[in-house]
Amino acid sequence: MATSRRAFQSLYDLSRVPTSRYICRTCRDRLQFNAKQTRGISSTTKATTSSDTDTVPVQSYVEAQTWDGLEHVGHRGHWKDIPAKPQDQFEPWLLKDDTATPDRTNLLASLYIAVVDCLAYKEIIQQGRKPKSFLVRGLSPIGADAYNAVKIVLSPTGTLSHLEDPTGVLQNPGPPAEDKSVELPLSDIMELLSKARFDFNDPITLSVVKQYSRISSIPIPDPVLNTVMRTNKSLLDFVNLLDTASKPKPQKTADILIAKQLKALRWTAKAEDESQALPDPESKSEVENTKPKRKVPQPLGPNVMVLSRRETPVDKEKEIGRWKVIERELRAKGLPVLGHKNLAPQREGWEQTVNNTS
Repeated sequence: MATSRRAFQSLYDLSRVPTSRYICRTCRDRLQFNAKQTRGISSTTKATTSSDTDTVPVQSYVEAQTWDGLEHVGHRGHWKDIPAKPQDQFEPWLLKDDTATPDRTNLLASLYIAVVDCLAYKEIIQQGRKPKSFLVRGLSPIGADAYNAVKIVLSPTGTLSHLEDPTGVLQNPGPPAEDKSVELPLSDIMELLSKARFDFNDPITLSVVKQYSRISSIPIPDPVLNTVMRTNKSLLDFVNLLDTASKPKPQKTADILIAKQLKALRWTAKAEDESQALPDPESKSEVENTKPKRKVPQPLGPNVMVLSRRETPVDKEKEIGRWKVIERELRAKGLPVLGHKNLAPQREGWEQTVNNTS
């Protein structure tokens, strides 16, 4: 019994267990590093305190007795009554317009304008001239006619390079254009943007993105830029991603399913129209081989019905066509009809209805 009791005490009485004096190399290096770091911090604090005491004598400090001449932050509840100061004025660089719905055509034109603005700004800076009112309120360093006169030149890798100015519009720019309009065909703009790429190592890319946000009044989400950077997408794909991200997403699952069903039905109808336009099976097979493979949206099924609200027994009766008979009998007997208020006769009308039915 004594042996077992002694073993029990040795197992659970950890304070009497002899500790090992061996320390591994990692722990020893870590302890030495922490000791050096603490000594360095203590020495720096001592040096700073000694330097402060040497540079700032105690006799030169005078405690303030009033608020005169001291800077203050905040107010005491009457900020609107205090006259505005120049430091209080703030002009945001981006004003988001929540009421306007983004249009893909406007997004394409805005991106073309932003690219021309930034490349023109780069050209003017390289010539040693100072542009007027650019990157302040979204104004352009060139006139409104320059957008249709210049041409964007791409590098061999497809990134934005410079502007080609055959008419010399950039040499004598007009007043800054607030109402920017592009008369180029949309197909030409799409063809140019489909070949162009962003170079995220070039500062001109950030300028284009900021100017594009100012013109379109749409903040560009980080996931969109991340997708463009990782997959090296073109500027046209960038606009498509931004158009998809800027549209409001449906809040209900029924709206998502209805949109999916409509998309599948439209795709099926379009495919049937194209098949009818090509009666020759050989030409049809050739067209199918030349077209890029795309994921075809599939309908939910012939026996699937999506409703925007919960289906009630009244909806089932209406689907069968029996609800008209039920409603007519309810009205004849003076009973309330579901979904309608105060259709049952009141007081004298109720008594007359009871007498007629009895």
